[in-house]
Amino acid sequence: MAILEIAKIQVRRGQQTVTGMPQLDSGEFGWAIDTQQLYIGNGSLVEGAPDVGNTRILTDRDNVFNLSTATYTYSGGYRTPGLVTLSQKRSLQRKLDDFVTVYDFNETVTSYSLQTAINQMFYNADKTSPVSRSALRMPAGNYSFTATVFLPPYTTIIGEGQDKTVLTMNDSSKPLFQFIDQTGAVYVDGQNNIQSLARPTNINLIGLTLKYSSSAAKINAIPLVRADCVADSYISDCKFAGSYVYGNSSDEGYTGIDIRGQGAITTKDLIIENCTFDGLFYGVKSNYDIEDVSISNSRFRNLRRGIVYKEYTIIGNTTGPLRSKITKNKFLNIEREGIYVGSSTVATQHTSYYNTFKEVGNNLAGDLNSVYPIINFVSQGNISIGDQFERFKVINSATSTSVVFKPLVAGYNYTDQTSVYNSSVVAAPVNPSILSKFPYNGDQSIKVQYSVVKPPSGVSRKGELLINVAQIGNSTTATVTDCYSYSGSTDGGVVFTVGVNTVTSTLSLAYTSPDAYGTISYKFSQFQ
Repeated sequence: MAILEIAKIQVRRGQQTVTGMPQLDSGEFGWAIDTQQLYIGNGSLVEGAPDVGNTRILTDRDNVFNLSTATYTYSGGYRTPGLVTLSQKRSLQRKLDDFVTVYDFNETVTSYSLQTAINQMFYNADKTSPVSRSALRMPAGNYSFTATVFLPPYTTIIGEGQDKTVLTMNDSSKPLFQFIDQTGAVYVDGQNNIQSLARPTNINLIGLTLKYSSSAAKINAIPLVRADCVADSYISDCKFAGSYVYGNSSDEGYTGIDIRGQGAITTKDLIIENCTFDGLFYGVKSNYDIEDVSISNSRFRNLRRGIVYKEYTIIGNTTGPLRSKITKNKFLNIEREGIYVGSSTVATQHTSYYNTFKEVGNNLAGDLNSVYPIINFVSQGNISIGDQFERFKVINSATSTSVVFKPLVAGYNYTDQTSVYNSSVVAAPVNPSILSKFPYNGDQSIKVQYSVVKPPSGVSRKGELLINVAQIGNSTTATVTDCYSYSGSTDGGVVFTVGVNTVTSTLSLAYTSPDAYGTISYKFSQFQ
């Protein structure tokens, strides 16, 4: 058998600590015998090299494989060659620890392993400084839980977004997440009635889907999240989901978020934003003393009720929720009220601001079959500003004389509809033409700001109508007062009247006009 001799491949070599590493030719290797480091020449600029010099090649002799001694320095060079930065040299271990996931604690994520990770990162006695706590990330995937995970102060859990990082609770007799204070105390209602010793703070949930398993019981279920006595925290880009079936009136615990507090340790300044609540009995509820909660840019759909405050009184609580800002949310397919606020001993001062309500309060049977108000403020001092109600459009287009309409906003409140509506003037010198219809509920006042413009006759009239609805015994009456000014030779001859339909519970604002020229624009507000 023939033997083929292969010549040895030699590279330039020497002692780097004695002579240094010389400039290598393009593609030439250089081996530093004393430091055990390998280099290759970059080549010339003419050849296309970004810069002239040598590039070091990592080998098993390099300390990069010892993360505690290997170092990292940000250069930005791959984006801007030759960029000079003021970077700090750090160990690779510290660099990698900047980004922590649940898999860093266990390859299999369970209630226990997630709790272990949270305890290690946020609950240890040595975590005396908030700035030492990194966020815990949960990569996209499906995670199954059977026990409650307790969240102490400064816990931040970040997922990849709704329907990407999915946490499923299989035991609905327990909350999936429970907020606790640094001592581990849990606020418990009912017989125990234990109050948290110190308010939890800065607990944040971001980019998660929390849902009940399809086999989890709905009756006597516990909400997915119990946000107890918490302050300065937020829940963002999260989805709360279940499989609620229309008409199951006993499933009230089958809820996304339950906000709780008591006495001096109320929940306050909790922000819920860009979240989805789907297939639940309630989206968000609270029967406790809480303050200044903000719920914004979220979607409430396929629910029994959307947001429910103080449906009933909990022993040890006094006022119930106060001063919530409910802003720019969408409520769709809600059996009962989109927003419900129960009775309180004080003015609760909640604001519903620029929300949209479609198919709300009609048992999912269409707005011609309305059963409940869309917003029900039983307590005093509340406001609806700029809210959009699909029911208002349905009322104005309905021709049936037997349909009973429930109010858009019921209870003690001030409502301001910022939308401006427009109608062409119809010639009706004798028989009035209906401009708009409003549902009513007892004594209330409706203010209509209007503008009549008739270009052919040069009429421009601006005014304000005050409709006074009075319910005395079984009798309901309505009167209208018109206060206006105009430019032109006449006021246009438009006369406004109001009628009451006690069968359909609607008011009809109508007008007569001697001609068919021009338009009438209007907006309205009301209080009761």
